[in-house]
Amino acid sequence: RLDHILERTRVVLNLRFFDGEEEWKMTRFLKPLANEVVVVSEISGSDEERSAWQDAIMFVDTARLADACWWLLQHPHERRARAARAREIFVARRSTEMLRAPVTDLVRHSCPHANLTK
Repeated sequence: RLDHILERTRVVLNLRFFDGEEEWKMTRFLKPLANEVVVVSEISGSDEERSAWQDAIMFVDTARLADACWWLLQHPHERRARAARAREIFVARRSTEMLRAPVTDLVRHSCPHANLTK
């Protein structure tokens, strides 16, 4: 059912649940990227996550979310090109690479004395 909905979707908007929340919910955008749908997201997650996905996810200040979505809707050629590039990035990234930064952050915050250099 979700795949059918994504076939008709032009833009997916990723919003944080709580104001000030920094956790980035990766599972929210994987299915849209796999289906060549552009994802516009509030700025969240770690610097490493944003850096790794900056060419796939359009990270935007909260105040500019509507403008970003409107621009993408008004420029279908650019939107489709960005969606295709996002899918390429999604396919090229291995799950272990995608999870390395979030799991490392989790361990750092949960176990501050853990040796993560090994």
